[in-house]
Amino acid sequence: MHDTTSLNWFDLTTRQRSIWLDLQTSGSATNFQAGIYAEVRQPIDIERLRAAVKDVTSRHDGLRLRIDARQPRQRIEPAILAPVECIDLTHAKKPDEAAIAFIRNLFTQPFPMDRNPLFQILIVRTDAQRCYFVVRMHHIILDAIGLSLLIKDIALTYSTLETT
Repeated sequence: MHDTTSLNWFDLTTRQRSIWLDLQTSGSATNFQAGIYAEVRQPIDIERLRAAVKDVTSRHDGLRLRIDARQPRQRIEPAILAPVECIDLTHAKKPDEAAIAFIRNLFTQPFPMDRNPLFQILIVRTDAQRCYFVVRMHHIILDAIGLSLLIKDIALTYSTLETT
């Protein structure tokens, strides 16, 4: 009998396969993550940002990729929950220093290949008018150029949405 569930899976690209194989042999889930953070000096509407991320995720298949950690294959999920997390450090003794320490620590944490989604977006608030916009992703879905295009698309989509 033919397994119909396997019809949804596709081979990894050559570059993805090399990342997948490296992770199988090294076991280091921190090697293949990338990201950025930027200080934002104006209030961010979290619900509007969530709507922008949802819209961008629905239009970009790579953001909905699920990687099989046991076999070198992938599939595109029809939809994923891509939450925008908000970390409030406004009451920290030194909010900006606390934010940078939090972000640096975040990038030392493992980013498993079987995580879904394979990216993370956070807003780290330091006061009412300032925050840090953080994007962290698994390199198996995007490279540096793709990351910059993702940020640009989120920003453009955010700016076109009506405020809540």
